[in-house]
Amino acid sequence: MKKIFLILVLIGHTSCKGQTVHPEYTIISGQIKNAESKAFSLFSMAEGSKEITLNEKGLFKDTLHAPKGLFQIIMPELNREGLVRLKINKGADIHFTADANDFRNTLNYTLDQADLNNFYNEKAKIDNSEDGFDELWYRESKAIFDAKIKLLKEKYTTLLRSYKNIAEEDIIGAESDNERMINIYRSNYESAYEISQKLKKGTSSPSFENFENFDGSTTSLSDFRGKYVYIDLWATWCGPCKYQIPYLEEIAKEYKDKNIVFVSISSDAQKDKEKWKAMIKEKHMGGVQLLSPNAGNIDFMKDYYIKGIPRFILLDPKGNIIDYDAPRPSEKEKINKLFISNGI
Repeated sequence: MKKIFLILVLIGHTSCKGQTVHPEYTIISGQIKNAESKAFSLFSMAEGSKEITLNEKGLFKDTLHAPKGLFQIIMPELNREGLVRLKINKGADIHFTADANDFRNTLNYTLDQADLNNFYNEKAKIDNSEDGFDELWYRESKAIFDAKIKLLKEKYTTLLRSYKNIAEEDIIGAESDNERMINIYRSNYESAYEISQKLKKGTSSPSFENFENFDGSTTSLSDFRGKYVYIDLWATWCGPCKYQIPYLEEIAKEYKDKNIVFVSISSDAQKDKEKWKAMIKEKHMGGVQLLSPNAGNIDFMKDYYIKGIPRFILLDPKGNIIDYDAPRPSEKEKINKLFISNGI
């Protein structure tokens, strides 16, 4: 089940009717159907956390007393992979409904700022679909990359203009956010394209030697020669990494009779070795479980230009790269397509 973090930006308020009914506080209400949790939390670094209770039907209503800053809404059963922006003006009446089983696709706002927040959600749907930005674009020529970025920007603009009840200042803010993200994608192109050429398909993979195995033995990448290798770079302290574990186990079971080995390399520090072992046991993690030396500060990760985890890599039986930034286990359709297209 997916976890969604909603970022709330809270500023001064004039309602859509031009009246400020309760200027010193904001009312947030709605319903989250099929919620396993009995509450969700609004959290910000500045204000801390405020728990909002759900009744047995998932209904909620609460008051925010003149909050300021960025907030997140957190529910244990929702995954962080989707990022939704929710903007609340001080004094607003914000109302939304959703189904926890399919949060993003069922999320709908009414009352104050409904159009703006529905725009943000629909934009997030674009970003999390095949129509959104894809790291694979960095492997394309500059001309193709620029064309795809231009089309993405046009999609954002068309979507924003399809909503009629958005304040001018919010339109300006949304357009500014769109432009900022587009510029970030563009500014990263040259370095990302250079990496894609150094690690392109068919290139010999960087290697590692004598990493500590869960059973106390040591393992090197060369030990898997003759098999496809799907590598998971993770750590016990990494939330998004832990989210992928059950999906990885599912993929491993599906391909257990194929010529592929699943190798997980933890970046946990040596002092946390027992914690690493405990999580492997607790989550019944299969495959090959390795602990990297020096808390992940290793040549293997440096040679793959890895700046964050989780990260997944697929190698062929000769030890050559198939994909240096492979789909995550949770992206099952992409994983199956990649495996099948490479003869796995």
